[in-house]
Amino acid sequence: MEILSRIGIAAVVCADYETLVERLGPRCLAVIAAEEGLYGRDLEDLIRWSKNQPVWSDLPFIILTSHLPQKRITAWRAELVSSLGNVTLLERPVESITLTSSTRAALRARQRQYELRGLLSDLEHGNERFRLIVENARDYAIILSDPDDLIIDWLPGAAAIFGWSAEEMLGKPTSSIFTPEDQANGVPEQELSRARSEGVAPNIRWHTTKDGGRVFLDGQTVALRNDDGTIRGFMKIGKDVTERKRNEERQAVLAAELQHRVRNVLAMVASLVKRGDAAGTTREFRERLSGRIAAMARTQTLLTRGAGEGVELEDIVRDELLAQAADPSRVSVAGARITLMPKAAEVLTLAIHELTTNAAKYGAIGAPQGKVNVHWARKQREGRDWLELEWQESGVAISSSGAVRKGFGTELITRRVPFELKGVGEMQLTDAGLLCRISFPLQPSESVLQTDVPAERGDENGTMS
Repeated sequence: MEILSRIGIAAVVCADYETLVERLGPRCLAVIAAEEGLYGRDLEDLIRWSKNQPVWSDLPFIILTSHLPQKRITAWRAELVSSLGNVTLLERPVESITLTSSTRAALRARQRQYELRGLLSDLEHGNERFRLIVENARDYAIILSDPDDLIIDWLPGAAAIFGWSAEEMLGKPTSSIFTPEDQANGVPEQELSRARSEGVAPNIRWHTTKDGGRVFLDGQTVALRNDDGTIRGFMKIGKDVTERKRNEERQAVLAAELQHRVRNVLAMVASLVKRGDAAGTTREFRERLSGRIAAMARTQTLLTRGAGEGVELEDIVRDELLAQAADPSRVSVAGARITLMPKAAEVLTLAIHELTTNAAKYGAIGAPQGKVNVHWARKQREGRDWLELEWQESGVAISSSGAVRKGFGTELITRRVPFELKGVGEMQLTDAGLLCRISFPLQPSESVLQTDVPAERGDENGTMS
């Protein structure tokens, strides 16, 4: 005690072995014990405490040897050193400088152990934070590979995004997640080459998933190097931005569709003005043109719900009859549910508009006893679906000529339907009234109304009756 006190080391004297065991704990920096105080005792409690220390702790023991019989004490000392681990034996008599030097060395070692505990604690917290980040960052794929780019770590985010488990992917090349076309074009090799030379390479592209789907990653491949600069491996990290990418693509499609529709509508308006019925007054021409543009607008409203979306045929027919204030009791509309693609919808809308306008002025809608029966069906022709639509009017007084006068509506149905929809358009007057049949193949087509159809010579004027 006196020797240690002189060099500024505080110590507590334990009167016996039991007191020593009781005082062992985190605040104990070293134990200095006389050999005879331990010899012959049951050291099980002391040994158990020593072995149960935290991984960072190795309490120093300084044992002052005694002059016990050599044969017995040698084996005991060997067992003690083996059981306690960090033991220094000082043979008595011990010089003060030897005791103080050994004690200071033991305390310095103990201090380093506490520093190690702090580092381990920081590392443990860091690892825990990393674990939480990795396990919860399911939108990020993190993949580690060796210098040959074979996968050595497949973290949970990668499993969540791609669908493969770590067991399925360990040992495989990271090129296996690239699309077949990128693999064929050597993209994985190009990416690795750039990462080797520049340290990092962007990885912003589509990748394949276990179920055959695709995900879009926004990320990069990083070269991991040893201290000497050699390649230790690679880390690929990328965020799953598939939904954002698809939204961007949808926006681009919608923007292109909008531009397309604007050009299309302007072309149709120009065609209506150019090929409209010139007979009659300016007011009548304006009213006819206004009605046709309104019909186009009704269809465009339905079509602009989304890119490439179609229109229900029944909606087109009923909207046009409603626009002419047709009496529902004198109108029959029936047919299978059929969705028309943009081009067919635009052409057929104008055709139905011409039929309803004609019926309101000269036919069944305007006649007191007139009736309109519109029905359609889906039919098979040479392995393809066709629409077959029939417009039949009845209760109409037929003129003595019995001929359909040709105008814009007649041209639209009999010439533009065949030209633009690759179908058939027919019109004829029966004893009951006008009969119109329109049929064409049902197939996806672009929203384009052709405006360069050659007009039949001498047919620009007149009305459809």
